[in-house]
Amino acid sequence: AQVFQFPVIYDTMTVYDNLAFPLRNMNTPEYKVDPKVREIADILDLTPLLSRKAKNLTADEKQKVSMGRGLVRDDVSAILFDEPLTVIDPQLKWKLRRKLKEIHERFNITMIYVT
Repeated sequence: AQVFQFPVIYDTMTVYDNLAFPLRNMNTPEYKVDPKVREIADILDLTPLLSRKAKNLTADEKQKVSMGRGLVRDDVSAILFDEPLTVIDPQLKWKLRRKLKEIHERFNITMIYVT
């Protein structure tokens, strides 16, 4: 999976639907989609935003949704982060870096971080 410098999400979709999109695109049964989306939303602190349209999110929230789209799939063994925090407020960068470290420890997934 890849997370780009500028978030790749669908502005007309909700946060929930953006996170669910990769799973639905793989024809994952809906009963498996919902728990996975909620798990990733919880990890990324997106749960309160699940029903919000992506166009109404801040830059850091959009980037977290973009990260979540990569994490939601169980078949991903590595994630390439291509300068994912460039568009983020400097004070929020440290928080998101810590979140990336937590994700790495929790999922034990290979993460390549390009700066």
